[in-house]
Amino acid sequence: MYPFVAPPEVDEHLIARLAAAVESMTAFDCQLERTQWFGDDVLWLDPQPAERFDRLTTAVWKAFPAHPPYGGAHHTVIPHLTVAHRGPADLAALRLAEQDIQPQLPISAHIDQALLIAGSPAPNSWRTLSALPLGALAAGEDQPPRSGESSGAGVDAS
Repeated sequence: MYPFVAPPEVDEHLIARLAAAVESMTAFDCQLERTQWFGDDVLWLDPQPAERFDRLTTAVWKAFPAHPPYGGAHHTVIPHLTVAHRGPADLAALRLAEQDIQPQLPISAHIDQALLIAGSPAPNSWRTLSALPLGALAAGEDQPPRSGESSGAGVDAS
């Protein structure tokens, strides 16, 4: 969820509220199946099942209604992993990145945490403020077989 809150607003109380929202979701497996584009500006990977990311986004949004995903700029929120955007790269570079990535797909991941990160448009400015674990499975709840790889879903603070 970007933008989230300004970094000076991040305190222990905010992290605790965010942790509770994230923990309301159980860990899950996903696959990044294919590349997609938002126009010619953003190259992204399509995570499946998207519904789990939708529910995680909704849980955070309900806990922080003043901070809708993408500042409320988009009517529909599309779960995605941004690979690159044209701000720092030209279109030819993004197309080359897509060609490099496609043979490696699908990528399997186990999502067991969200990261609260903060940074600026400056290169290499982003840092992790807090790792927030997703909740454990309840007794009797089914989980697909684990892929053995680990990753995290991101919650941005900027």
